[in-house]
Amino acid sequence: MPAHYTSTAQDLARGKATEIDHLNGYVVRPGETLGVPTPANRALYALVKLIEAKQRG
Repeated sequence: MPAHYTSTAQDLARGKATEIDHLNGYVVRPGETLGVPTPANRALYALVKLIEAKQRG
């Protein structure tokens, strides 16, 4: 559905904080605790956090 954007994409477009901590962070943190790799979630989490930081200046 090309006309629709995820809530994270919408938040980033508006310069708002995203829910990335509650979405991908929710997977990454227990993975670290349990020793389970979560590379895709970790990468998405890191990329969104970088964009958020860049927007804050």
